[in-house]
Amino acid sequence: MPIIESCLSVLSATSSVTGIHSWFTGLKTGSEIKTILQDQKIIRSQIERLSDNILYLPSIKQVDTINETSTRVQNLRDLRQLLDPVQRHLNEDILSTAILSTPSKLKEAFNKDPWKILFDIRPAEYAHKSTNPDHVPILFNDNGILYIGWQTSGALPILFDCRYDQKIQESEKNENNNQVIRKTESIKKVSTHLHKTKRANEESQKEGIKIKNLLLKNINNILIKLLGYFFLAASFIISSYVLICITLFVIIIILAVIGSALQSIYK
Repeated sequence: MPIIESCLSVLSATSSVTGIHSWFTGLKTGSEIKTILQDQKIIRSQIERLSDNILYLPSIKQVDTINETSTRVQNLRDLRQLLDPVQRHLNEDILSTAILSTPSKLKEAFNKDPWKILFDIRPAEYAHKSTNPDHVPILFNDNGILYIGWQTSGALPILFDCRYDQKIQESEKNENNNQVIRKTESIKKVSTHLHKTKRANEESQKEGIKIKNLLLKNINNILIKLLGYFFLAASFIISSYVLICITLFVIIIILAVIGSALQSIYK
C-alpha cells in the first residue's frame, strides 16, 4: 500500500504519442477513499465506478488550469484506459476526481524532462509523505514506471500554469473562489479595454480638434490672401480707369487748344 494516499497525477493516453502527459487529475488511494465514501455530501456528487478497483468523481475538480480552457474526458472507456495502468501499478483501489486536459506548460515540461522540474523523485511505492504542507506530490509515468516527485504549491502556477487542491472537501469552495477570480480578471480586462477605448476616443477627438483648427487657420489665410488679391486688382482697375480719364481729359484739352488755334488762323 503506497504511503502517499493523495496526489496530483499526470496521466498519459497509451494509444498515441500525442497523448503522453495530456491529462491530469487529483488521485486518492487507501484511507483517503474511505473518508470520501463516508462524506454524505460527496456521495450525492455521484461517484462512478469504472471497474472493481477504480472510482471516478467527475463533479469535483482538484486540478484546474489558469490561462487556458481545459477539456474533460467524457468517454468511460478512455477514462479506464487512463486510470487502469495507474491502478495496476499501485495494486489497490484508486479514486480519481475530474480528469482535465493538461495546460501547455505542464505538458511541455513533462515531455521534455520531468526529472529537472521535480525534486526528491522516487518510485511510487517507495515515496514518503512530506512533512512540509506546501509540498505537492506529483505522480507521473516514465518509461512504464510510476514515480512520485515533489513541487511546491506556489510553483505550480508558475511552472505548469495550474492549481491543485489536496483536500477534496475544499474543492467546491476553491472552485467557487477560482470562478470569482476569473470573473474579477475578466472584469479587469473589460475595464482596461474600456479605459483604453475611452482614452483612444479622447485622443482621437483632440486630434480631430487640432485638424479642424488647422483647417480653419488655413482657410482664413487663403481668404486673407484672396481679399488681398481682390483689393490689389480693384486698385489696379481703379488706377487704370483714373489714368484713362485723365488721358481723355488731356486729349480733350489738347483738341480744344488746337481747335482754338485753327479758328484764329482762318479768321
